[in-house]
Amino acid sequence: MIVNLFSNLSKRLRSENNLSDITWALAETFHEFKEKVMKFFFPELKDCKNVEITREKILGGSRPDFFAEFDGKNFVIENKIENTNYHFQQYADEAKKLGKES
Repeated sequence: MIVNLFSNLSKRLRSENNLSDITWALAETFHEFKEKVMKFFFPELKDCKNVEITREKILGGSRPDFFAEFDGKNFVIENKIENTNYHFQQYADEAKKLGKES
């Protein structure tokens, strides 16, 4: 379900920001959706029903599309539509500066 949803959305949306905004709105509205998204990207999570996902949280000098802090760890999700500029190392470096595991 999650893979099909994002695949279909990415075919119609021309902007990463639009995809992120729709995803955030769905996650805030439907808690089951938020839990499925978190477990899809982070299958090791056991119970993430109460996790809060922040849209474009300022993390030092970066702004990941989605940020969640859960069980003392940082979780970052980045949307990509026709963009190969990956920022994961930058996010990890920023998290280390804040004294957090990412």
